[in-house]
Amino acid sequence: MYPGYMDTDLTSLVPETLNDPEGDWQDVTPNHALDMATGNYRLSSSSMSDEGSTANDSGFFLVLNHQDKLDYSISRYPRKSAPGSLFIYHTTDTYIATVAAQNFTKSQLGNNFDVFDDVLVADIWSPLAIDEGSKDTRRTYDSKGMPFGGFGLTFLSDDIVKLSKFTSIDRGAINGQQLLDPSELAIALFDDPTSPLYLRPSPINTTRIVCGVNL
Repeated sequence: MYPGYMDTDLTSLVPETLNDPEGDWQDVTPNHALDMATGNYRLSSSSMSDEGSTANDSGFFLVLNHQDKLDYSISRYPRKSAPGSLFIYHTTDTYIATVAAQNFTKSQLGNNFDVFDDVLVADIWSPLAIDEGSKDTRRTYDSKGMPFGGFGLTFLSDDIVKLSKFTSIDRGAINGQQLLDPSELAIALFDDPTSPLYLRPSPINTTRIVCGVNL
């Protein structure tokens, strides 16, 4: 729908990132956040080292409101490498990507629009006849009601088959209408050998497919 969005600077989509005193979110894009390759992390000994910390549980997963989740996601990890160069598993990154998509959706369609309900469900889930239970998602418990993005969806096995057909066989098209960007989908499916992440571990592939579809 909006070519170039994936490479937009996150600081223009999520204004709170500008508050970081070290400027760690400069030059980071939604593309980097969905790949969990923002360059911001604490431990690189394992791709899951940061994700499994007690601080992450108490500072992000157990927090109920949007602003606290976002503030933690932005401030927790310092810049240690160039964006796009290293995969470190962070659900906080996909949360930031969701916030960016939500803000962008509202700026383009109107403040009453929601990226999950009015883009994902309306444009993809409903035409694919995804189960009614999957047309809802976990959200923050405040007036923002921000979709979590990185988790909080429940699918039936039938839904998974439909989504797999949509991405892998129909290549992002429904009834002949192309709904997903072909080049981004190719990266998500590891079909683009020119992508710098092509030979990285499989969690990037899985994360990008899930988050790319969810967002």
